[in-house]
Amino acid sequence: MNTLLENAPSPAEIRRRQILEATLRVVGASGVDGVRHRRVAAEADLPLGSITYYFSSRDDLIGAAFAHFLETNTAFITGLWASFAGTSLDDVVDFIVEMVRLEFATPERVHAEYELILYAARREALGAAFRKWERDITSQVAEVLERLGARSPFAAARTLMELVRGFEVLRLVQAHPEDELRGRLRLVLAAAVGETTS
Repeated sequence: MNTLLENAPSPAEIRRRQILEATLRVVGASGVDGVRHRRVAAEADLPLGSITYYFSSRDDLIGAAFAHFLETNTAFITGLWASFAGTSLDDVVDFIVEMVRLEFATPERVHAEYELILYAARREALGAAFRKWERDITSQVAEVLERLGARSPFAAARTLMELVRGFEVLRLVQAHPEDELRGRLRLVLAAAVGETTS
């Protein structure tokens, strides 16, 4: 019982998370340029003073929202992967397709992701944090591909990540069926592990 209470987030942490989630919704709806303390306060249903108490500047707020996004996205990917018991080529394909499907269940969050990536590209500290996050995720994918017999697992993992990124960008502007993604993933994975396809 004490352990549960010790691990429970404090009211300050809950409010901070509420602010960061509201910021992500604003970014998803209006882009990074739409982020203002007053707008985030309205989105979070909090007084303006709560926002400025935790984040004195707009850049601090956006940077913290980006870090929060990376952290929650890592937890989402890790949790989803844990629900996939198998490690066959088809399991990996199914996992990636399901991950993309679940992400697009809230398309504004996908919009926020790409808005924030572009924002981070112009800010060295945020860009470095994003590159580290990408390397960590790519390394996890590479470990799975190595177990499947990939000859160059990290390169194959990077190729998969870039394929998914390209698919997501296209899907943001036009409909792209998941079956198309599935077929492309299968081709890339089969080539990576040396499986012949008909």
